[in-house]
Amino acid sequence: MSLAAEPFEMLKNGSKRLELRLFDEKRKAVSFGDVIIFSKLPDKNECVSVKVTGLLKARTFEDITRIVDPSCLGYPKAEPGFLAERMRRYYSSEEETANGVLGIKVCLLDG
Repeated sequence: MSLAAEPFEMLKNGSKRLELRLFDEKRKAVSFGDVIIFSKLPDKNECVSVKVTGLLKARTFEDITRIVDPSCLGYPKAEPGFLAERMRRYYSSEEETANGVLGIKVCLLDG
């Protein structure tokens, strides 16, 4: 999976432990214990590997950001509305409504 530079760096330094995505066909294949390799956009030359430690499904980004600690997303003082709005950079409200959303809890792999 690919990540923009800011969330990639937060994931890499351990301050981001939950990745939000659409619950589309690709994400329906994600399971507890899977290893995911995230590549940093735009060039995808830098990567970080994580292990899936949990999955949270919700109807909307607003819903999921209300039930998780914002520090898990790398923004310790953020309000749910702010976090949900940030996801609009990547996904439209139509995509969100059609698919639902998924929170992928992760931990960094050594090496």
